[in-house]
Amino acid sequence: MRDGSGRRAAGLGAAAAVLVLMAGCGDATSPGTSVEASAEPSASASKEWKQSAIRADLVAAAEEAGVGPEADVPLGGGSKKCAADWATFSPTTRAQVDTAVSVLREQGWKVTERRTHEKAGLTSLVKGPWTLQVIHRTPEGDDRLSLLALRDSPECERQ
Repeated sequence: MRDGSGRRAAGLGAAAAVLVLMAGCGDATSPGTSVEASAEPSASASKEWKQSAIRADLVAAAEEAGVGPEADVPLGGGSKKCAADWATFSPTTRAQVDTAVSVLREQGWKVTERRTHEKAGLTSLVKGPWTLQVIHRTPEGDDRLSLLALRDSPECERQ
């Protein structure tokens, strides 16, 4: 039996560590960096903003990139409307991460920032009220890929 809460805590801790590590690395305007302007949401796009649709985007991107299997790190009960995630602890190449990001862009996600470090990469994307962090960490075989989308709304801010 797997203890998902322990792995979830480890995954979130690792994601937070990568964000802290990368806070001073790279620059959104560095050569080779692609940053797109965010588009104004349309009324018809609101269907795409449901958590289930966002989660489907993440799963499709991971599948198309050939990464996985998905780690057993479910979100807590109160976060279901405000967060969607997908993660793996299996080896993942930067080329696979780039493929996943390309698939997300085809699904309407806009890249807002990219940072790289020798042992980690972070891509931030937005779609409607959602912000997505694609975090790829590769230090000495401790490979992790995490896709975490959070919804920006007053309801979610209260949780």
